[in-house]
Amino acid sequence: MTANATTTETATTDVHRALECVTEQRESVADRIDAFESFAARVRELPAGPSATTAGPVAQATPTVMTSRAAGTGPTTPDSCAIVRQTFLETIVPHTTVEIDGEESVVRALAAEFSRDIAVALTTNATWTAELKTAVIEAATTRRFEAERLQEALEAEAERLETLVADLDPIVAWLRSTAAESLQQYGFDELQAKHDRLEEFCEQLETGIEERQERLQEPVREAGDVPYRTLVESVYASFDARYPVLATLTRLCRICRECQRTVRDHLVRRA
Repeated sequence: MTANATTTETATTDVHRALECVTEQRESVADRIDAFESFAARVRELPAGPSATTAGPVAQATPTVMTSRAAGTGPTTPDSCAIVRQTFLETIVPHTTVEIDGEESVVRALAAEFSRDIAVALTTNATWTAELKTAVIEAATTRRFEAERLQEALEAEAERLETLVADLDPIVAWLRSTAAESLQQYGFDELQAKHDRLEEFCEQLETGIEERQERLQEPVREAGDVPYRTLVESVYASFDARYPVLATLTRLCRICRECQRTVRDHLVRRA
């Protein structure tokens, strides 16, 4: 079939590569979940001094939990905050993109994962109080929950891609098998069958394009209603195409239409 575009489409499309990408990211997120769990478990075992206030539990790190040792809030392990920082470096940092090259980068990493207040508390002359301990554990737990929601969203994306790959493989295989053939060898009925087959492919791909476009407008419930478009742009940031799945569907549909026009030209000449 003399449609040059068909010869450039390989058996592995960006949809296949997208599935590989999502699989890798699921593994990475799973490691982050484990890291937050390990960090929180180790922090729970670290004794804390008396609270700096009796006003009640603190939901997050505030200047209150950053009371200095000079203020005298009670006994605590002198190196407790250093132990927490080291635990953070050992468990969580390996699963981030942060490069640690000094104390300032540690503060930035802590602030990025937890909060600026917690970062300051753990890297200054603050006391390791029960309040600070609670704030750190709650921050780690929140981040773990966020990672778990992202994992659910990636699992849903992987399921969609697996279905799509199963649908695309026969189309790509057919295009590859007919790319170099000459249509001169076929009779009218055979050409009509090819034309009809290509029409089925086009309809299937156009439906896929519409569904993908609609999906891009929807929220991702598994990820706290983050826009699906935002998730896709983040997950496939390394791809040349901003939306590789949609781009692949569109390209394949264009190829099928070009092939269909070529077949139609031969049909007209045979009529």
